[in-house]
Amino acid sequence: MIDLRKIISQLDSSVYQRLEQNMIKRKADNSLFLLKTYRTGNTPDKIIINELNINPTALYTLKSRLYDKIQDHITDNLPVEMEDIIGQVNQIHQVCYNSSKDVAIAFLTKLEENLLVKDMHGELLIVYSALKQLNLFSDRYFHYAQLYNKQIAYSLTLEKSNEILGNFNRHLAKYDFSRSEEDLDTLKFLYNGIQEQYALNASKQIELIRNIIEIQLSIFTNYFSQNAGAEPKALLKQSEAIISELPDNAEQKQWQPVLDYLYFEYFNKKDDLLNAKLYYEKVNKLCCSLPFYSNIGLVSKFHISKLNYLQKTDLRSIAHLDVFNDGILDSKNMHSVVLATIYNSVILFYSGELKSAIAVLNNLLNKISVKGLHSINIDVKLTLAFYYIKKHEPDMAENILKSLTRKIKTDDLGAFAYVNNLIKLFLLDINDKNKQQKLSKKDLYVLFSTQNKNYRLLSHLSSELDARYAV
Repeated sequence: MIDLRKIISQLDSSVYQRLEQNMIKRKADNSLFLLKTYRTGNTPDKIIINELNINPTALYTLKSRLYDKIQDHITDNLPVEMEDIIGQVNQIHQVCYNSSKDVAIAFLTKLEENLLVKDMHGELLIVYSALKQLNLFSDRYFHYAQLYNKQIAYSLTLEKSNEILGNFNRHLAKYDFSRSEEDLDTLKFLYNGIQEQYALNASKQIELIRNIIEIQLSIFTNYFSQNAGAEPKALLKQSEAIISELPDNAEQKQWQPVLDYLYFEYFNKKDDLLNAKLYYEKVNKLCCSLPFYSNIGLVSKFHISKLNYLQKTDLRSIAHLDVFNDGILDSKNMHSVVLATIYNSVILFYSGELKSAIAVLNNLLNKISVKGLHSINIDVKLTLAFYYIKKHEPDMAENILKSLTRKIKTDDLGAFAYVNNLIKLFLLDINDKNKQQKLSKKDLYVLFSTQNKNYRLLSHLSSELDARYAV
């Protein structure tokens, strides 16, 4: 039990005077009387009860509130500024070795309370280590040892959760290029893994990681079309609230750009262009630093989503974009490298530099193997075939298209069978001189577009294809 009388008698004079002046100013007469009485003598509680004309329960409440006030003043009203919290953490050892045990424990327990509110688990380890030492000969030692061990377990859980998030994004990038059920099963497994970690420790940081995984599953896969998942917009708002509550020194405090990017992807996919514009402007300002967040989210898709968004809102601006400087990309991150290359080729295409656009994609296919990554392989080759059609080189386009037809058939790529509609359309475009075939082309394009919603092939050329084939 807390010995309030002993704590007050051992208070540093500057702390005591500050506390006394605060009570005088606030006209907290009962608290002031109790403070002075405990500071100056050994007056029994029975006499204090008579002097204040209160019952024992009221005295207990008064003592509890006074203890809270003392803790606030010992820690200089800690919750006001985060810098104060860090400063107090740095003073832990000084307080422990230069104050009485009771004052040090009052200091540490108040610090513990505020660190818990701020989810500052690394700092809590220091607090619980100090509390263990102060209670070495007390029955409270086991209690604080357990809390210390709990923080160690939390640190391991958070590290494991960060590892799951990184692996999820790596496999999500692979799934984006393959669209295979095997890769989707891996994503589901990792999603179940983060659910287990959150069940072990439902902290704000782990909840944020879980939310980001679920949001991306919803936006970039079809998993939740058959399985109930939370609405991404609600999860995004919840995640923003979590970040706002975290301490400034928390790693996750730097993750807001990822949420802005996911907001953009969500609204762009919904064709909510008004809201998409707000987040596009935020993310586009940071596009050069966006690759640094690849362990947090699938940020490399911004290249292609940006082109898709501008085709809906400001098509002419694409020709005036700067090609992406791949010097800031991780050369081992194939997802990022490939999509940045497609982005650059589309800018060259809209700038009228068709020959350069073709060279960029051919160079990509020569340098990077996309074997087994069927979705991106088909996407790049269809893009290249369309460039050749626009350049009036039908033989080059036809070779690519016939190769794709064989690939889809021989590799039994049933999920991509619908692409044959676009291949037929491109072949008609190459070989047909009869304008009466336009209706057939339109029908093929409608068939392709209807089934392409889940795969979003050629989304970087959607307006160009619509203008050529949807009319």
